[in-house]
Amino acid sequence: MNTIIKRRVLSLTALIIATFLFTSCQKEIATKEEAAETQFFTFTSDGISHTWRPSPYHLYAQEDTSDHGIGFYYNMVGAYDTVVWSRSIQLVILRPSVISAKPPFYFDIESVIVQDQAGPASLQGYFYPLLVSQATVTEFGPIGGYISGNFSGTYIRTHLQIPNDTVTVSCSWRIKREAF
Repeated sequence: MNTIIKRRVLSLTALIIATFLFTSCQKEIATKEEAAETQFFTFTSDGISHTWRPSPYHLYAQEDTSDHGIGFYYNMVGAYDTVVWSRSIQLVILRPSVISAKPPFYFDIESVIVQDQAGPASLQGYFYPLLVSQATVTEFGPIGGYISGNFSGTYIRTHLQIPNDTVTVSCSWRIKREAF
């Protein structure tokens, strides 16, 4: 009789553990699917577009913790391949140290750097605004929240094959913010 009770307790314990593991896996899958749907970074140059999404890319948005006495905080927004580190895109924008309470906010654009051979060749290079250019930031949550925004304009693209090339660029993103 004791053996039968022990077997049933073991079976019940195994069932509880299996249910817990299955539920945990389902939650992890749902979280990854949610991140893939809500996070993105899309960059377009002269009508050629590429979108970076989570897996295999890590999307990031980080803000420097100091304004370095210039009245602006550097924000780095982008994506990098978690397997092939040399595949990445990075947007550098500057947030004024004083901003309004509610979006939209306007951040100055420093540059966009695309070094991702998985993307179209026409998107590779360093992109700098031809004139002063600002990104419209429509969402700027706390660390763990999201930053969303967009911009478009005429940019100078530089890379090894063509030193200077003027292109029309547009960009949009929604990425979870991380600590610097």
